[in-house]
Amino acid sequence: MSWEWSHSSEAYSNVRENLELLDKKILIECLAEFHEKELGDLDEDRDMFSQDYEEYVARLTRDSFHTVETLAAKLWLRVETLATCDNGGHMAWICPFGCECHKISFDEIE
Repeated sequence: MSWEWSHSSEAYSNVRENLELLDKKILIECLAEFHEKELGDLDEDRDMFSQDYEEYVARLTRDSFHTVETLAAKLWLRVETLATCDNGGHMAWICPFGCECHKISFDEIE
């Protein structure tokens, strides 16, 4: 189950800042999942992503100008548009599916 965001501006700032604390690999995975969804290549019955997903991951991984900061900024644009969180509003979804490994706190992470 999911909810639409209805948090304070501080909570949104925390999510944005917390994205920059994530590993580059996780940021790339989440961006690739959004990319796949935007292409309309998702099929809920399929257990794998398309070749587009794999190529997108490879390109983001290969390009040296993609720093954690730039990847987090790109991901934030998608996360903010999605504006979805867990039932209860504790964890923001940072991928279009709400995978347990792709959620981040609205609280400040120290």
